[in-house]
Amino acid sequence: MRMADLLFVTMDAGGNVPPMLGIARATAARGHRVRLLGHERLRARVEAEELELTPFKQTRRWDASHEQSVLRWAPMLTDPLLGEEVRAACADRRPDVAVVDCMLAPVHDAVDRLGIPRVVLTHTLKSYYDGPYLYLAGAAARLRGHRVTAQWNRARANLVTTVAELDPAARRRQAPNVRWTGVVGPTTAPTAHRADPPLVLVSMSTNGFRGQRKSLQRIVDALGELPVRAVVTTGGVFAPDVLAAPRNVTVVGYTDHLAIMPECSLVVSHGGHSTVFRALAHDAPLLVIPSSRMTDQPQVGRAIADAGAAICLSRSASTRAIRSAIETLLREPRFHGVASELGARVRAVDGASTAADIIAEVVADP
Repeated sequence: MRMADLLFVTMDAGGNVPPMLGIARATAARGHRVRLLGHERLRARVEAEELELTPFKQTRRWDASHEQSVLRWAPMLTDPLLGEEVRAACADRRPDVAVVDCMLAPVHDAVDRLGIPRVVLTHTLKSYYDGPYLYLAGAAARLRGHRVTAQWNRARANLVTTVAELDPAARRRQAPNVRWTGVVGPTTAPTAHRADPPLVLVSMSTNGFRGQRKSLQRIVDALGELPVRAVVTTGGVFAPDVLAAPRNVTVVGYTDHLAIMPECSLVVSHGGHSTVFRALAHDAPLLVIPSSRMTDQPQVGRAIADAGAAICLSRSASTRAIRSAIETLLREPRFHGVASELGARVRAVDGASTAADIIAEVVADP
């Protein structure tokens, strides 16, 4: 197999980062020379994977952790300086293949103009990008002269890092380059026992959304009325001490989800693809409370609820409604049963390795 120089282009947007890092790590493990181009805030995470980061130097200032309207994302995703960043990085060291986050419209066009083979990374349900995304960020991209669907379709491959059976887009006709890889995440069955009393993990988002703090406080209040133990992570969006927590609830900024999930009986999530599928990989059912209707979160939540492993509530759900949903999820074994079935399906395919195989095909036949 020919060894190649690969450029992975991403941004600090929360759940999009783990699959990019997982695939980059799997690709580097095969002997390829790999570097990532993205926000400086990602350095610690990139270097923890023993990978190289080339930081953005020109793009607008960006901090996804602030509580803010999702509409503020569009200027970042369509920033023309993203194209300048990738042109500078490629002038310094021209890659054989570029793997680009599906959201970075200026980067896709810049890579194509440079004549570099390109792979798209779609890091959640493709049904979201085929629908709501096109009417929001896709419309903003069109105003800048970018046609995102055309960008995705003319790439050498479009890697969709989810379970095809849970993605409504897989039931519709797609461009020939679309490849479902499976989830990039845990592939071994959980071995730890479920805690007694039940352990609940609450992980809403490392991105800030309006109303997130109030929603999280209602979740904490609901947990305080139940015979459970809970760990609540604020994801760095705000300090743990802003939440009033009862004795059975521990609030922290960050914790290692992979360390705690094997003991969890339930995960409460905003519906971020990465968190949801990590929970399923550990056979845990979910309560999904989307932080924003304009993201993929409602679609991810609906997909898992339709499969029978979750209950979905709105962001404005009352403490009483949240408490009732948690009681139902813990009391009725059918939710855990379906979560276990889906967990086996998630673990059956190593999404990072499958994606690395597809990238190797592009390297071998540029």
